[in-house]
Amino acid sequence: MGSQAALVSAFNLLFRELPSGVLIVGTAHDEVILEADRKDAAEVEAWAKRIMVEEMAALLPGMPVEVESTVCDNWSQKRVRPTNNCVR
Repeated sequence: MGSQAALVSAFNLLFRELPSGVLIVGTAHDEVILEADRKDAAEVEAWAKRIMVEEMAALLPGMPVEVESTVCDNWSQKRVRPTNNCVR
């Protein structure tokens, strides 16, 4: 199974185990965007990171899996990380 299939599997597991009050509001490439109450943000962030790492590591044995996350009050606060293949 490839990395894209592992990512889709992780997204599916997030959807199936979605806590009450948490919404998946979007996905972009290898990102999932969740909405939750501010008071639950740290717990939701830890839950989502755990799901992503465990699911992808299980489907990609021997491959290092890292997950980055950011908690924001709105989308304008999301840090955009430039990559080598960005058009400038």
